[in-house]
Parts: sequence; structure tokens; C-alpha cells
Amino acid sequence: PGVASIPVFWLFFVLEYIGQSALLTRRNKAIFWLIPSLIVLAVWTNDIHHLVYTEETHIQITGGLTLLVADHGPLFLLYLIYSYLLLGVGSTLLLVQTFRLSSLFRSQALAILLAVISPWIGSAIYVAGLSPIPGLDLTPFAFIPTGVILAWAITRRQLLQVIPPAQNAIMQS
Repeated sequence: PGVASIPVFWLFFVLEYIGQSALLTRRNKAIFWLIPSLIVLAVWTNDIHHLVYTEETHIQITGGLTLLVADHGPLFLLYLIYSYLLLGVGSTLLLVQTFRLSSLFRSQALAILLAVISPWIGSAIYVAGLSPIPGLDLTPFAFIPTGVILAWAITRRQLLQVIPPAQNAIMQS
């Protein structure tokens, strides 16, 4: 459930951050959750249909490293496309908004974009089969730079203390 939720929460965060939370109606939220919910259910029942992972997982030993490896099925591809689409839409919205922000918020938005790109690249390397250790998913390791970047943005750039829509409301009043 956690992995399936990340792209949806990313898009929700970006919409809030750029002041477009009005788009997050109950109906729209429910629509965004359809595919992740389907994927979680499909993973739980994969032994019946093998649509997420095509065969049983197996142990692979590569260079002294023991990995649990699974071959991906069509529902994995559906989720991959959906999650990359949400990540792309959220990143594009944030990037476009970045150029409209003051310098403080611009640096915050750029830090957020850098933070989200790292796991995305790790995932793409794994899915493309380009991992330096075959079968090793680099995505969890790619969250290390994400944490460092976000920690810097929170401590040095006041990330999330005042978000751009709040600043605009304060300035207008």
C-alpha cells in the first residue's frame, strides 16, 4: 500500500503546494485512488492470476548478494505507467509554478523537484534492467539523496513553514 500511494500523494502535495487544492474534490481523489487500490488488491491475490508478477518469486545470488527476484506482469506495467504519469504531471506543474515564485519559494520548489527525481531515476534504472547488479531495485537507495535534499530544504530554506498559496493570501490581505 505504501509504494502504491506515493505517486498519488505526490500529486496531491503538489496541488496543495501550488494552490490548486480545489481540484482535490472527494470524487477526484477517489478516481486517483482507483488504480493504486486495484494494484494492491492484485498483489495480494497474485498467486491466483499472476498479473502483477508472472511467476513465483525466486532467489538469485549475484556476486555474493542474495536477491528476491520477480518477473513483472501486465498489471505491474499498468501501475508503472500510471505512477510515472502522476509523477510527471506533478513535477511539471511544480516546475511551471517555480518560475512564478519568489526566490525563497523558487529554491524550495527546486529542492522538492530534485528530491523527487532521485527515486524516479532509481526506479527507471531498475525497470529498464540497467541496474549494476541484475535484479537489484535501486529505488530504495535513491531515497537517500531525497532525504538529504528535503532535510536541507526544511532546515535551510524553510520548506513547509509557509507555502506559496499562504504567502499570496497573506500579501493580498
